[in-house]
Amino acid sequence: MKRILSVIICLIMILMAAYGCGAQGASDAVSAHDQEIKDEAKVAEEIKEETEEVIASEAPEVSSEPEPSPSPEQTVIEGEGEKTEEETKEESSSVSKEEEGTKLPLIFTPDWTQEGDHSKGTFFTYDINGDGSPEDINYSLNYDAFSLEIFAGKEKVCDIASSDIISAVLIDMDEESPFVNLLVTVDMGSTDYATIEYHFEEGRYIEGKTIYGSVDVEDGKLYLFENTDILGTSGGRRRYAGDEIMPMSEWLKAAWIPGEEDLKNEETRKSLLDLGFLLETVKDVPCEIDGKAAFIPSGSVLYKLRFRGDGTAVEVQIENGKKAMILTENREYQYYIDGKLQDEYFRYVGYAG
Repeated sequence: MKRILSVIICLIMILMAAYGCGAQGASDAVSAHDQEIKDEAKVAEEIKEETEEVIASEAPEVSSEPEPSPSPEQTVIEGEGEKTEEETKEESSSVSKEEEGTKLPLIFTPDWTQEGDHSKGTFFTYDINGDGSPEDINYSLNYDAFSLEIFAGKEKVCDIASSDIISAVLIDMDEESPFVNLLVTVDMGSTDYATIEYHFEEGRYIEGKTIYGSVDVEDGKLYLFENTDILGTSGGRRRYAGDEIMPMSEWLKAAWIPGEEDLKNEETRKSLLDLGFLLETVKDVPCEIDGKAAFIPSGSVLYKLRFRGDGTAVEVQIENGKKAMILTENREYQYYIDGKLQDEYFRYVGYAG
């Protein structure tokens, strides 16, 4: 029995010794792993600190105070140094004159809709007489008059002032001529406009012909809006050219032509008929269709497409899609169709004035 107990005790001691060795080995392994993690963390921290030092050494210093903006007295342009306010203004003025003073047409349009003192002065330069020296052009809008002045040196070669001026334009109508034309549009009342032509002669602008219409410029080309009373008062546009300012076509395109939506909308259509922009026939109207004599039936609705400047014909569009030419005759400012006053053929013909 004692022998058995001795064996058991020996076995227990052997097991305890073995367990102690395993636990110590495991503990040592854990401690080694922890140390390895700590070492890696330390290396990472050192790398981070070195990187931040490099970035800090390369980055520019930033002041905590805001950088002051350039003062009005100076304009700084990279690579050119500083410029004074006077130099900047002089350069700006020079550029403005070059940009506006070397381009034609030069258009002056007073804004009469402003209230009170709505004067504004504008300055251009342009060689209007071909002598190689640009003239000074000043225009301003004052309380009661639009003023346009042109100086050749100290001599005033043009001085126009009127409360009726709608617009003025300097335009080169003849490339072979060194002189520049001046056209001034005035309102004669009741939206009747006239354009007065001024040409350069004997050292100054001289008033020339009058064209009944208002100036319109598109792509450097001159057009005039002209009114007619054929089938009621309306306007048309055609191009003018040449030093004599002559029309390029005998026909004027109607300034306004209704669109599809205007004709489809009942309310708009009724308004256009009441105002005379659309015309409704009350009897057959003699005309030409495709060059042959014909009639536009009573009850038709039509509108103007174009008209002759001499007042002898008007081309119309009938709602059924056909175009017709109506021949007219002007007798003492009243228009006749086939010997009868034009008003007799339509429900309403509108006139201005």
